[in-house]
Amino acid sequence: MVRLYPAVAPYRVKVLESRAALAGLWSGTGDHARALAEVTELEKDPDLIAGACYDLACACSLASAAIAKDPKLSPAERGASADACSARAVALLSRAVAMGYANVGGIKTDADLNAIRGRAEFKKLLRGLEAQKKAGGSPPVQ
Repeated sequence: MVRLYPAVAPYRVKVLESRAALAGLWSGTGDHARALAEVTELEKDPDLIAGACYDLACACSLASAAIAKDPKLSPAERGASADACSARAVALLSRAVAMGYANVGGIKTDADLNAIRGRAEFKKLLRGLEAQKKAGGSPPVQ
C-alpha cells in the first residue's frame, strides 16, 4: 500500500514498524551488521514513532550481545563495539521514552534489553520512569 499511497503516513509508519522489528530479529540471530545498518537508516526517519524507536533500542541491545560473542572480531573490537552499541541502545530507549513510550513493566522484563540492564544510564532512566509512574505522571509526548 505504501508504494501506491506514499503520502499516507499510517502506511509509512507500518512499514517503519515492520523494519524496526526485523532489525531486532537480525540482531537476535547474530546478524548485527545488517541490523545496525537498518537501525541507522530508521532512526533518521521523520515517521519514527515511540514503539518503533523502542524496537530499535531492543535491536541495538541484542546487537551488543551478538557483537560481544562474535568470533570474527578481536577481543578489543568486541568490547569497544559492544559498549558503543549498548550506549546507542540506551540513547534510543531514552528517545522512545521522550516520545511517549511508558511501558515500565515491559522495559523491566523485556529480555531484549538484558545486554543494557547493567548500564548506569539504563538504571537512571528506569528509576525516572518508575518515579513518574508512582507519582501518577507520564513522560512528555513529542
